[in-house]
Amino acid sequence: MTFSQHAAQYKSSQIYYFGLFVTAIPVFSLFLYNWFIPTFKMPAVFGILAAISMAMMIAAMIVPELEGKKTQIHRAVAFITFICFMPLALLLALSGNISPIARVFAGLVAAYELFGMAYLAPKKGYHQKALWFQISFIGSFHLTIIAATYLR
Repeated sequence: MTFSQHAAQYKSSQIYYFGLFVTAIPVFSLFLYNWFIPTFKMPAVFGILAAISMAMMIAAMIVPELEGKKTQIHRAVAFITFICFMPLALLLALSGNISPIARVFAGLVAAYELFGMAYLAPKKGYHQKALWFQISFIGSFHLTIIAATYLR
């Protein structure tokens, strides 16, 4: 089961996650674009990929993974989210403007993301094992942002 399939099971969970995402993503964006990116002099591509990824996350919540065309649209949007989100940890690892500890952590997260993609993507029925990977993937990225912010 994927995060999206889990969230789409009930109308109440769809509403909850939609509310969570449309609240948390703009707040995170304010932090990212008004403080994090300028403070750590992250390259423009970091901001562009983050913006695309966050916009696609909201789009994925608007079109839940139900059946038929919605599933196809949702999976395409979720794939774009993943592809844009994945290089962010690598860009943090390569940045000379965050602490060495945060860079190592970001490198480990980037390696974990690549491992997860290589492990899950080529397998038929990968959706059945994706939930915990997705949760840990997003969580570890945000821990990287926290590490970069506080370990200076």
